[in-house]
Amino acid sequence: MAFIITVLLKKQINLLAFYIVVGTILKMPNLSVEATHSVKEQKNSSFFCYNEPPDEALKPNVIKLYLTEQNLKISCYVYDVNLEDTLENRRRLLLLYTSAGLTPSIQIFNSTYSKVFYFKMKLEENQTTWTIDIPRQNITYNTDVASIEEWFVNFMMHYGLNKFTTKGTLLDTLREPLLQWQLGEPVSPDEISSLIPYVRGIKLSKRTCANDVALLALVCNGTVE
Repeated sequence: MAFIITVLLKKQINLLAFYIVVGTILKMPNLSVEATHSVKEQKNSSFFCYNEPPDEALKPNVIKLYLTEQNLKISCYVYDVNLEDTLENRRRLLLLYTSAGLTPSIQIFNSTYSKVFYFKMKLEENQTTWTIDIPRQNITYNTDVASIEEWFVNFMMHYGLNKFTTKGTLLDTLREPLLQWQLGEPVSPDEISSLIPYVRGIKLSKRTCANDVALLALVCNGTVE
């Protein structure tokens, strides 16, 4: 709790007495002079962000974001690892941190660029995540297909505070060359499943510039053409 004290001093008021009173108040054991960011990080809480809703049963350990020709829309939330991850529990923690003036920020950077964006502080009714909508041109104006340096992201619960610091990557799907290629004939998931019994190995080739992109090839026995 913080106090704002307004005192009208007149000539006859003893300034020494005033200083003694203020000093006594500030030394009160239950008084905190910290006006903001006083909420403690909840034990067993974890932080997650996405711009494509993940499969809840397969929630990845690393945050991976994808930049298309549209705006980069991101949602983040806090959840308790010891409780069921329900919308009600997410909203409870969302209100807890937002009421203390804490919302996430995202830093997007590579070796030549760095910029911080802040999530909305205002919450709508029944909202369970913090959201942000970043226009593509605020990150990059380039749209040509080219091999570019990988982008990284840092999430923090308010930039500069060491709360829920989380790292991830951002892939520009519009410019990534491998994503523009069509290698052979498209194969459906059912066709791939039918090949599994004949697979004898897997070959993987990562892109040197972007670790989020790779070529995956199945090595089958001689019965598969």
